[in-house]
Amino acid sequence: MTELIVIAGAPGSGKSTLSEQLKADLGSVAIDFGHLRDPHLDPLWSNTSESEHEMAFENLIFTLNNYFKHGYQNVMVEDLLDRRIGDLCRIFAERSVRIFTLVLNADERRARIEARAAGWTDVDRAIVWDGAIRRRPLYPNETLIDTSGRSVSSIADEVLELLKTR
Repeated sequence: MTELIVIAGAPGSGKSTLSEQLKADLGSVAIDFGHLRDPHLDPLWSNTSESEHEMAFENLIFTLNNYFKHGYQNVMVEDLLDRRIGDLCRIFAERSVRIFTLVLNADERRARIEARAAGWTDVDRAIVWDGAIRRRPLYPNETLIDTSGRSVSSIADEVLELLKTR
């Protein structure tokens, strides 16, 4: 059984939507890292700082360890900066971790981000972020999933099948 599931990707790739679907399908916990930062962030994200990000990440690690201590499985985390995924891999190297990183074509990302009511709105930065993800080496136990033109249910089905393979 997988202890930690990381849903990663650039803004607008479908992380939150997929996490909500998987939460229902697996009956598990889903932690949106962005919400751990909410007390610090203004609506435009203009006051983000490395200090508040570090504190929120430390809170995430504490929370995850507490869930594991109490025997939870399939604990999901989403909305992390890409470099934090590597940190999670190192911190939880002795645990069963699966990473599903979502990528999306630029036109579809632009439409998704422009339709959002809140959160990240910098489409061009999201497209650059997606390109960087596609070019970097995969993390251990990471699967890249292209969400372009796909329904959330088909993506969730793919993830659920992949979770059975390990």
